[in-house]
Amino acid sequence: MKNSPQKKQPPQTIRRTTQGIIYHGPVPPPAIMERLEQIVPGAADRIIAMAEKDQTASHEAAQHAHERAAQIEADEHRENMTALWMAFTICFIFSIGGVALVLHGFEKIGAALICTTLLGVVSSFLSRKKRHRD
Repeated sequence: MKNSPQKKQPPQTIRRTTQGIIYHGPVPPPAIMERLEQIVPGAADRIIAMAEKDQTASHEAAQHAHERAAQIEADEHRENMTALWMAFTICFIFSIGGVALVLHGFEKIGAALICTTLLGVVSSFLSRKKRHRD
């Protein structure tokens, strides 16, 4: 036999690919669920039960946070109303005291008491409104 020239074969290229599946949430896609069920019978039910428990816990946490925020808001409102009533009472007492001083002949002291009380109330409201605008 005669040596026939052999053709050089080009080098073979091997390609490797990797496929990844990304999913969001506690329940995998149906194909994966089916495969898991084949490998571990009952796995699909367990995964769904886990997802339901997780969702229930998430809802309860959100509800608890909402109730807590509502309670904090109610407490702040109660504190603000108490502060307003106390300020009103003090202003009323000081104003009555100022009027009594004026009627008993202490005009300057009575007028100063009334004016400082009113000035304090007005400045308090103005500064509060300014803080709320900022």
